[in-house]
Amino acid sequence: MIRRRESIEKFGPENRNGLIAQKKSSNVLKGKQGMFKPKRTWLLAASVALASGLTNAETYQFQQKVSGLMAKAAESAPSNAEKMSCGIYHCYALVGGEIWSVGYNLNGQLGLGDTNDRWVWTATGETGFTDVFAGGQFGYALKGDSLFVVGQNNYGQLGLGDSANRNSWTATAQSGVAKVAAGGYHGYLVKSDGSLWSVGYNGFGQLGLGDTNNRNTWTKTNRTNVEDVVAGGYHGFVFSNGQFFGAGHNSYGQLGLGDNNQRTFFTATPSSGVSKIFAGWFHSYALKSDALWSTGYNKYGQLGLGHLTHRNTWTSTGDAGITDIEVGGHHAFMLKGDALWAVGYNPWGQLGLGDLSNRTRLTDSGITGVKDVVSANHSAFLFGERGLSATGDNRHGQLGLGDTVNRAEFTEVSETFAQEVTP
Repeated sequence: MIRRRESIEKFGPENRNGLIAQKKSSNVLKGKQGMFKPKRTWLLAASVALASGLTNAETYQFQQKVSGLMAKAAESAPSNAEKMSCGIYHCYALVGGEIWSVGYNLNGQLGLGDTNDRWVWTATGETGFTDVFAGGQFGYALKGDSLFVVGQNNYGQLGLGDSANRNSWTATAQSGVAKVAAGGYHGYLVKSDGSLWSVGYNGFGQLGLGDTNNRNTWTKTNRTNVEDVVAGGYHGFVFSNGQFFGAGHNSYGQLGLGDNNQRTFFTATPSSGVSKIFAGWFHSYALKSDALWSTGYNKYGQLGLGHLTHRNTWTSTGDAGITDIEVGGHHAFMLKGDALWAVGYNPWGQLGLGDLSNRTRLTDSGITGVKDVVSANHSAFLFGERGLSATGDNRHGQLGLGDTVNRAEFTEVSETFAQEVTP
């Protein structure tokens, strides 16, 4: 979600055109076609058939059945996605310019023209897109520099001048858009001239407009020369003029300003040596070189400090060697090279550690060969050597596994189908 489910990166001259680390481009979910493994499938099917006492003919028929279902599962998964982004209970993937979606759809956020949930990845038929971003229960997408929107609009977060939901991707009047960030119920745009625009819920001043009035049209802030932006649940950060600034909800100190007062304007946060900032629902992370710092809400140990006390200043966790961070609602994943580590809230199994226990320190998952990880509120997706896997909350089918059963460890789509078939 809320990316990332989101990070904001300080750009030097050598990477001035970089984008928010919201799982983009060639290193993200980039196509392993090897999710469907025919040889492995036949061996699994044969083992089940033999244990069931089937004849050779019946075994062959069962093998064909399993192979067909596993192939279907592999086809339904967006294994060639250039980008993936998740909201609270839904996710998007961008495949060859077409948006695919899965999960909760009460507000039409899947962009499929209805409000029915989807338990498997479904192509929307909407093509020509270059980027996609999931907010809480809504979405933004870009075709070049033009903005399209979909889903929940109760606070005007779609920026269309009203509060009516949309169940299909809808063009806006916004063009010249360089960067986008989607929060819980609000959004930000950075235009090509460096101006920052915001929309949606503003109860904590997260729009950075100096007040707490909601907006249903995109409104220009006073920030200039903005190079990047990131949205949390009810707060946000921008990077401009060589410094990071935060605005919005700060009751738990998630802005890292040393107090718990909300900010209605973007306010400089101590950021000496910081290269990236990542925003969760009520907490935030920063990277100083490869060292992890955190601030904000810590009820579940998500700050990685070994305790449950909130922090309102950026605090070192003592962890280093971190190359990327992916933030969920109250949990997070850290990559150390291609090795996956996890921390925080885990009642749905969203950490993928095989249990439902929270973690207050970064915990080695034992998983390596990771190419990317993407988090929703209480769920996560992993793309590694064996293709696309998912774990955590699945009450709305948002894991794309064809059911609504939660998972406590990363589960391959193709393996799930095989396990559910019986002779």
